[in-house]
Amino acid sequence: MFLEKPKINEAGTWTFQPTMPLLNCLCTFAHILSVFLVISHTSALTIQVAGVVKDWVVVLLSAVLFADTKLTVVNLFCYDIAIAGVAAYNNYKLKKEVSKTNTKESQNDEAVPLVNTSTSQRADA
Repeated sequence: MFLEKPKINEAGTWTFQPTMPLLNCLCTFAHILSVFLVISHTSALTIQVAGVVKDWVVVLLSAVLFADTKLTVVNLFCYDIAIAGVAAYNNYKLKKEVSKTNTKESQNDEAVPLVNTSTSQRADA
């Protein structure tokens, strides 16, 4: 603000619209709230992976929409590495969920008694 205000004053009249900072604050609050909710339901690593995917979308959209954005072979190679990392992460998470589900099912099968104890005690008496 200190560096730009003299340039703004030289350009002429300057009107401050309070709706823009207010909308910016609301968007920032919504972003922080959504990050909090994602982390509370998943993990911090998941939000980092989502950030990588967001970066891909931003770069690819800028390459499509703006003619002066050039993607080099090195850029594409690095994005391929990032995509492979996200795919490996998703594969790991899916395998972890499947093994968790299988473990819970096997524990539930072991917890169910084959013979009702109250029935077997009555037969012995």
